[in-house]
Amino acid sequence: MTVIDEFIQTKRSKNTKDGYLQGINDFFKTIKKKPETYFNPKHEMQVYENDFKTWVSSLMDRVAPLTQKCWVSSVKNFLLYYDVEFSTKYWRNHINGLMPRSARPLTLDDKPSNEQLKKILSYGDLKAKALFSMLATSGMRISEALQIKPEHINLKTTPAIITIPSKAVKGDRRPRRVFISEETKQLIIDWIKPNENGISERDKFIDEIEEQMKGVLKNGLQNRDKLFPIKPSATRRIWGRLLKRAELDIKSSETGRFELHIHSLRKFFLSQLKIKCPDVIVEALAGHNRYLDEAYRRYSLDEMKEHYLNGMDMLTIFETNTTDERLTEVNELLKEKEQRIKELEQKIEDINKKLDKGVATYLFNEIQKIKSKNK
Repeated sequence: MTVIDEFIQTKRSKNTKDGYLQGINDFFKTIKKKPETYFNPKHEMQVYENDFKTWVSSLMDRVAPLTQKCWVSSVKNFLLYYDVEFSTKYWRNHINGLMPRSARPLTLDDKPSNEQLKKILSYGDLKAKALFSMLATSGMRISEALQIKPEHINLKTTPAIITIPSKAVKGDRRPRRVFISEETKQLIIDWIKPNENGISERDKFIDEIEEQMKGVLKNGLQNRDKLFPIKPSATRRIWGRLLKRAELDIKSSETGRFELHIHSLRKFFLSQLKIKCPDVIVEALAGHNRYLDEAYRRYSLDEMKEHYLNGMDMLTIFETNTTDERLTEVNELLKEKEQRIKELEQKIEDINKKLDKGVATYLFNEIQKIKSKNK
């Protein structure tokens, strides 16, 4: 076991392990030294201090502020694990000035509109449509979504309920329930429903991957039990291809990151659902810890479902145009009816005028008759 592996094994979460690994690997790549020979008793502390300062300095122009802070913390803890501890004086005089003052992202994140999402996902296969619409209508993080198994979803309820297992949840590791829209529910059903031969589209995908990787995967796909047996890196590649085909692959000039990235789907969920649903429920569904207890105290599961259903139309993706067309048709019909009503009103007015003229003529004639009799 390498020195990096030994340290990484002390972390529980896969996401934490991946984050630490990225930072540590970048550290050694930058200083151009090998991990296995790095911790030498003959090295003076100044060697480690110079290496660390060189690496932190290099992050400023190529890594976003939030990533900088995470990576610096990762490498600091890694070095500390092997008894390399920086003094407070060194940190204050040499490192603090190199750190970003805030952890705000450099990219101007944007949320996709319903129409943009429809356009993006129209270029995807069933797997992509089901996965990304699940993210957009549930508020789940991609790390959570890729841990979901078919048995975690109750497709018999309206809306369908997904129970995120505790090991997949970020933060305090409490299992969480989320909902998905009806159109997302149907996509997932189409993804996992067996055909007449007992094989689902999900099964076909797994078989194709295992066939392609024959000889490489000794025991088949490790995550074949997951609803979407793919890695986070693969989802990013798929999303990037869809953005390119939809001509929405705009990147930040500072970070080179897509402005409409996968995390934008959470932003879509939060902003859209809040239009019709209480903020505390929306934030709790998205897994923001400080809202969870309040939401669970104030609302039952049935009440949260009702609120979600009330705002579910705001999360509509594939039916957007159809709805707009129906509204247009209704408006056209209303205009036609208004025109017909005006025409009828005019006819009635004309008839009344004719009637009034006829009555006047009748009265005039009757008066003349009376006058002639009186003569």
